[in-house]
Amino acid sequence: MKTIAYFASGIEKMDLSSFGYDRIILVDNGFKTGEYNIKIENNKTIIRMGCDAITAVDILKDKKIKLDCFISINEGLYEGGGNYPLNGEYFLSYLSPILKNTYYHLYAPNYYNTIDFRTLSSKNVFRKGSFYKEKEVDFKIAEIIPSTLNNAANYKLKCFQMQRKIEETYILDNDNKVKLIYGNIWNHIEEFEYVFLPSNKLTRFIKNHKNIHWFLKGNFPFNELENVNCKIPIKIAILPWYSKNYKVELGKLVEFAKNKNIQIDFFFQDSRDKQKYIS
Repeated sequence: MKTIAYFASGIEKMDLSSFGYDRIILVDNGFKTGEYNIKIENNKTIIRMGCDAITAVDILKDKKIKLDCFISINEGLYEGGGNYPLNGEYFLSYLSPILKNTYYHLYAPNYYNTIDFRTLSSKNVFRKGSFYKEKEVDFKIAEIIPSTLNNAANYKLKCFQMQRKIEETYILDNDNKVKLIYGNIWNHIEEFEYVFLPSNKLTRFIKNHKNIHWFLKGNFPFNELENVNCKIPIKIAILPWYSKNYKVELGKLVEFAKNKNIQIDFFFQDSRDKQKYIS
């Protein structure tokens, strides 16, 4: 079933009958809180979800729904209760598990023109070196008529075809216990007993993962590793924490893993950064 999702869709009714998708998901806080309403309209399944975007991702993931197309235009960052950019690096990483390996992404770059980008990692939705290769395409290829979308009239929309990149793995020790992985932690989050993540704008909204331990950027809590029970097989995931010398601190992880029943996977996002970590 081909599925399209419009996050921060607005609650006004839209005629989406001409879209080339069997299932259309509309996510907006303006719908009734907790609503998960399914209707059949013009031979299409329309799902309306009244919740935050993070909650919507959790629900769709539980239902094993994968998206062929993702749309976000006006996210309410100026007004309307938007708490974080849906086209920002943090949310798109969280969204990744429910995206198909090839999908279409529609957004409005000029929506962000007057927002303070000191709070964002990148002006554009697609950061060079991220987890997808992108190619701008015509809306017809994505089977979308943008003029029918709520909020579309005030923005110059763009559509990209996104292709997921293959993950890269590097072994950092002779015992194969510490790995460096160019990949997205959220695609693997359930595989680990402990996940150490630096705090970001999504921290207070992510509540569905009991294995996460948040820490302040620039200050990885090595002392917390000492509290991990290594008498049983344990898998740990760690994200970069803005260190000045990763090679030294990754060496500490290798030393920690010696003679323990443990595996540590260190994830990083930008493939151009691997020389920071590999000696």
